[in-house]
Amino acid sequence: GGWLSGPQLAATGSFRTEKYDEKWYLVDPEGRLFFSHGLDVLYPHTDATKTKDHDKWFAEMPTGASEIPFTHNNLKIKYGKENYYADFYKTLSKRLEAWGFNTIGNWGKGDFIALGTSPYALQLTDFNSEWPGFQSSKVKFYDVFDPRFEEKMGNLLANRAKVDPVTKKSITDPMCIGYFIDNELTFDTFIKGVMKAPASQPAKIEFCKDLQAKYENIEALNSAWNSKFASWSDFLAHNEEPNSEGFKKDSKIFHAKAVDRYFQTCRDGIKKVAPHRLYLGCRFVSFRQSPYIWEAAIKYCDVASVNTYVHTPANCNSADYRDRPIIIGEFHFGVYDRGMFSSSLCPAGITQDERATAYIRFMQGALVHPNIVGAHWFQFRDQPLTGRWDGEGYQIGFVDVADTPYKEMTEAARLIGENMYRYRAEGKLKNSMKTD
Repeated sequence: GGWLSGPQLAATGSFRTEKYDEKWYLVDPEGRLFFSHGLDVLYPHTDATKTKDHDKWFAEMPTGASEIPFTHNNLKIKYGKENYYADFYKTLSKRLEAWGFNTIGNWGKGDFIALGTSPYALQLTDFNSEWPGFQSSKVKFYDVFDPRFEEKMGNLLANRAKVDPVTKKSITDPMCIGYFIDNELTFDTFIKGVMKAPASQPAKIEFCKDLQAKYENIEALNSAWNSKFASWSDFLAHNEEPNSEGFKKDSKIFHAKAVDRYFQTCRDGIKKVAPHRLYLGCRFVSFRQSPYIWEAAIKYCDVASVNTYVHTPANCNSADYRDRPIIIGEFHFGVYDRGMFSSSLCPAGITQDERATAYIRFMQGALVHPNIVGAHWFQFRDQPLTGRWDGEGYQIGFVDVADTPYKEMTEAARLIGENMYRYRAEGKLKNSMKTD
């Protein structure tokens, strides 16, 4: 999937990053410039509809079944057998090559990755709620000051490799680009989680220690925060956020410390086991992150990652990335022409032609951006009309629930795959992908 007719750089046997001609690139194991054009959720079947409370939705409700897996049932019919997985993977491998994709994006099935036909990225965890965190389920972030967090995150890759053959192989597999850790964390809820936590919460104790080191006594803190704590113990017992500029200033400092610790622990856990694999970040929700969050991500990630549902990333502010590479972990477009009730997180019109055009325009914007080194479409398959496990039912696939490809999208993907390197090298945002 690298640029065969492009520049020949040093071949290291692993994927790496390099800035070439004022643009960041991935570099493949053979030393070729590589832009990651990928698809997410490459599974045989996905997004089964829950049967609970849906008694009147279906002509026949399976007895005792908790879900109805439409794609699984359709693929059994298509391939004429109960166990069709090997046939499906063989077809999928041919499809990716024919459609112009060079990367298995996030949530690729291990059995498909194991075929070794495409470079891939692995996600080591999609936020582990059983690890040290906060009482509120709305705080999708860890208590990074709990000693157990460092033990869990620091050994995440090593422990996964003990139980998962694909992860074990990835440590030395040149086809492995690298690892994502977590997905769409709610960084902005961390301080709320700390302040609402009980006095025994390690993060709250750490915050208290930092404040004690900064302020001589509780009275000095009260003066800065416009608060009325009777003692430091009273501060720890308190479970509300003060509404003052002093609190906001100190909480940002502590938040930055926590975020730095998070990214460093993730990075160290990967590099001590797989020093030649890339750490691909935590897949931010959008490009709008606080400067100190970007600072920490860029400091420790080989490539920071962002999920974004916009029509183009061409105008994303390069200054945020401190001259470092970025990969887009998710994007998509949907329309309404095939009977779905919801198009997508980023609607693109009415017809498949309009969706394909939106896809091309997005990729053109990514290709001319000097920091972006890849973009992965979410997802391979439409979600069912009746919704997946959480009800989400978008028309966002390259194939529908019966595994029939959208020709407009596959032709657009091939157009991108055939022309993306010269388009990036030229660095100009223009309508035609083809070189004159």
